Amino acid sequence: MTQVILGFDTSCYQTSCAMVSLDGALLAESRKMLVVPDHERGLRQSEAVFQHIKQLPDVLKECIGHIKRFEMSAVCASSQPVPQPDSYMPVFHAGVSFAQAIAATHQVPCFLTSHQEGHFAAAGMAVEGLPDNHLAVHLSGGTTEIVRVRFDGYTSIGKTLDISVGQLLDRVGVKMGYPFPAGASVEKLALGLPVTGRYPAIVKGASVSFSGIETAAMRDLDDERLSRASVAGELFDAIARSVSKMIIQAAEQTQVYDVLVTGGVASSKLLRAALDERLAKRANRIKTYYGLPEYAGDNAVGVALIGCNKYILHKENDHGNCIKRERTV
Repeated sequence: MTQVILGFDTSCYQTSCAMVSLDGALLAESRKMLVVPDHERGLRQSEAVFQHIKQLPDVLKECIGHIKRFEMSAVCASSQPVPQPDSYMPVFHAGVSFAQAIAATHQVPCFLTSHQEGHFAAAGMAVEGLPDNHLAVHLSGGTTEIVRVRFDGYTSIGKTLDISVGQLLDRVGVKMGYPFPAGASVEKLALGLPVTGRYPAIVKGASVSFSGIETAAMRDLDDERLSRASVAGELFDAIARSVSKMIIQAAEQTQVYDVLVTGGVASSKLLRAALDERLAKRANRIKTYYGLPEYAGDNAVGVALIGCNKYILHKENDHGNCIKRERTV
C-alpha cells in the first residue's frame, strides 16, 4: 500500500489538493477556481472562504479518486501568504481546518507551510541545477517579491510597494472587458506587437511600483490613445523591464546570480522570453530557472512536497529520540 502525503492550498482564487508519495512523486492533484462575478476585479475574503468551504470536499474527492489504495502518512496545508510572522489572510484558514480534521481522523501529523513556499517547491520540482543558495521571484495576483533562499530560510530582498503584478494585469484586463483573471487574455492580445517603452518601470532598490503603470494604461484606454492590443504590449514590456531591474538589483546586492521565477504571472511565455532577453543584455552572470508552466499558478503540489520533507524529518527525529530513550534505560 502506497504511503502518501496530502497537501492543501486555499489561496485567494483557487482551491487545491495534491497527493505525493514519500519519495516525492506526484500521484494526483485537483484544483478548482473560485468564481468571480463578471466585471469584478476580485473577491472579498469572506466570500472566498465560503467558496473554499464548499469546494474542498469535491476537490479532495477528485484528488484521492485517482489512487485506489493508500496509507495516509501526513497532511500539510498553507497557513499564510508568506513565511513571515505578520503574514495573514483568512482564506488559508479554510484549508488548514480541513487538513487538521483529516489528520486527526487518520491520526497522522498535520504540518503547516506558507503559500509562497509552496510556489517555490512546485517550481523547483522540474528544475535541474538550481543551487541551494539562490534568489526566488514570486509573481502572482497577490504577491510580487524577490527573496534570498538559503538552507536556513528566506530573506526578503525586495517587493511591490503598492499593487502586485497580477493585480496590474487583472485590473487593466477587466477594464478591457476580459473576465477575471485576465492575465492570459491580455498576454494573447500582446503577442508579437512592437513596443515603445511607453510606461514607466519604477524600481527603488530591489522593490517595485506598478501603480504608475496602471494609471497610465487606464488613461490610454479611457482616452483611446492606443488600441487595446498596444496597451497590452506596452504593459508586458513595462512588467518585464520592472522585474528585470528588481532581479539585477537583488543580484548585485546579494552577489547571488541564480534566480528561480514562479507564480501565476510567471507562467507567461511572453514574460519569460522578455525577461531572459533583457537579463542577457544587461547582466550576463544571471541565470534564470522556471518551473513547468502548469505548476506556476496556485496549486497544492508544492505544499504536499513540503509536507513530505517535514514528515521525513519528523520520522528521523522520532527515531533519534527513541534511540536516546533506549540508551538511557
